[in-house]
Amino acid sequence: MRTIESFELSGINTKKRLNDFSDKVTYEINNERVFDIPIISVTGTNGKTTTVRLIHTVLRRLGYISGLASTGGIFIGNDKIMDGDTTGFYSARKVLSNSKVEVAVLETARGGIIKKGLGYKKARVAVFTSISEDHIGMGGLNSIEDIIKIKTVIFDEIHPDGKIVCCNNPLLMESLKGRKRVCLFGIDFDYSMKKHKDMGYEGMFVENNYIIYFNNNKLTPIADIRELPFTHNGISKSNIKNVMATIMAVIEIYPNLTDIIDVIKTIKCDLSINAGRQNIIDMGKFNLVLDYGHNSESFIEVFNIVKSLNPKVITAIIGAAGDRQDKYIRELGYIATKYSDNIIIREQKDLRNRNIGESARLIMKGVMDNKDFDITKVKVIYKEEEALANCMKDAREGEFIVLFTQCLDSVIPVVNEFLESIGKEKLYK
Repeated sequence: MRTIESFELSGINTKKRLNDFSDKVTYEINNERVFDIPIISVTGTNGKTTTVRLIHTVLRRLGYISGLASTGGIFIGNDKIMDGDTTGFYSARKVLSNSKVEVAVLETARGGIIKKGLGYKKARVAVFTSISEDHIGMGGLNSIEDIIKIKTVIFDEIHPDGKIVCCNNPLLMESLKGRKRVCLFGIDFDYSMKKHKDMGYEGMFVENNYIIYFNNNKLTPIADIRELPFTHNGISKSNIKNVMATIMAVIEIYPNLTDIIDVIKTIKCDLSINAGRQNIIDMGKFNLVLDYGHNSESFIEVFNIVKSLNPKVITAIIGAAGDRQDKYIRELGYIATKYSDNIIIREQKDLRNRNIGESARLIMKGVMDNKDFDITKVKVIYKEEEALANCMKDAREGEFIVLFTQCLDSVIPVVNEFLESIGKEKLYK
């Protein structure tokens, strides 16, 4: 529901103000300026930002004025009205208090829930994209069960006729018991997905390169993943799942599946739609991949995408968020050795209570955990921009540079300087 903040009502501390307030509310309701709008709330470990951006884009192209609160800021339709990591209580209120918004799309992050709660009531759709151990040890979260307990709050704040859209993960099945409308999505048609279908429920999976939609025990192929540019034509498993979640959320608002698929076929995973998430950029003789990945699942996903593109060489530029546990930071170094030919270890600008070089040393330990990796192929360059410039200068034909970036705004000028030097068009975010 829209909050009363929309109408700039004064505080209440006198009888006159109370009467003014009551009269104003009555006027707004009678003139239909206070009304419910559908809310789509999205949480999860990975995929939240990508999914809300995709939902927002699809809704806009279907003709809705969508309000988006996400990691990249707050948008009303095409217009960005606020910068920042806007994924909490006050960001949700900002969207809901805008009288132009017809559908609210809210990225609902762990930190915001812990600090202040959800900032909305009764979502039409609650989406849970994925679950993993990221954030354990932070904010009183000591186990994956703690993370699930916090994030599944969005299942409780659902409209009586609303829908839960959830990734098919055994860790989440207990949280779904007794829920009225549950839609599962995942790549595989495994036992839990088959059981869900046999009970007449709704869901999606992939078979023979097609997304298969089921409901009331009926199976329907709806899209060839090779025709979806947002999934990099079928090689990004995470974006296939994000597309599924998007379809099942949007169909609750706009019940024409064909139109939704047609719109998704026009959307690319580029800087204009999904900045910093699986962006693959042609740099002439080599390719650059930009991704905000900061945990093991996102590293593995991005590296698998790159491997599918048959690179001659992979050079990874990696860093880690300092507020993660040592073992998770160290693990990133090891993962990079399994996929990369060369590694550059960088530092974060925001060290998050660690000393300079501390996270880099932990990553190096992870690299050294793989005794088969040639340690001479590793460099440590603390500044992200310097590391990227160094890589691009030395890049070879057919090479893929994979930059797990912290700050896209710092990186884009470096990329543009290189593109300008070879006569290619600059990037715009």
